[in-house]
Amino acid sequence: MSLFKPPKHSDIQTDVPAIIPMNWVRRLNILLSLMLAVTGIYLVVGIFAHDAPVYYTVDLPFDHMIKLSAPWLVVYFFMYFQILAPASAVKDQRVLVRMCWAYMLMYVLAVPLWIWFPVTVPRDPVAVTDFWTYSMNVMRWKDPPVNCLPSMHVAHSAVAALVVRRVDRMMGRVLLISVGLIWWSTLAVGQHWFVDGLMGLAMAVAVDWLVYDYYKPLPKSAYERIPRAWHWAWFGFFLFGCVIMVLVYENQLVPQDMLPVVTPKW
Repeated sequence: MSLFKPPKHSDIQTDVPAIIPMNWVRRLNILLSLMLAVTGIYLVVGIFAHDAPVYYTVDLPFDHMIKLSAPWLVVYFFMYFQILAPASAVKDQRVLVRMCWAYMLMYVLAVPLWIWFPVTVPRDPVAVTDFWTYSMNVMRWKDPPVNCLPSMHVAHSAVAALVVRRVDRMMGRVLLISVGLIWWSTLAVGQHWFVDGLMGLAMAVAVDWLVYDYYKPLPKSAYERIPRAWHWAWFGFFLFGCVIMVLVYENQLVPQDMLPVVTPKW
């Protein structure tokens, strides 16, 4: 279900199959291709953005009212798994493929900003004293704040939630609530400004409308779901990831002499 007014019946394609189901091999291949493309673009742009001669900030007074809170890393980390939720909800492969196009369109919009208007979040080093501060520094090491505007954490999670909402209204609403929590987590762990998240959300809503409602809308029959029990697949990966992070800390797999991590100059 779209957040916008549904298209007229005459605008919907009537000469296409009612539904094109996919097996799990096809489902995983689509997701793997998407994740590799998204990760590759983000990392490559990040390398160039990290060497930018100047950085910008888009902070508001509200941003400075939020205290740094490392436990929100759990929610921040959750985003990496929520984006897998559509694979555990969508039945028709066309819906999942269009989600991939939505992600790519977001990068078409975001990459120019990252290159020509790199936004960062100035922050002080956090001393490593426990699991939470250790995890925060590992996050800063692997995810430096040089591609902040727009927030892809918010954008990715919002697209995933909107896609799930099209096939399963109840689960979609739950995931939309988590989008708000993820947005807050980006502020609480010092990775983004409020404006970053706002632009990410606006971008997600726009591309969702573009690929599902504006461009050759699919028949209503395409928006069917598979059993909700499959959501335990991606949520189980999230729990497994949390366990892995604890093991990384307990065994110091990332040596503390590599931490803490400082922000680039701006």
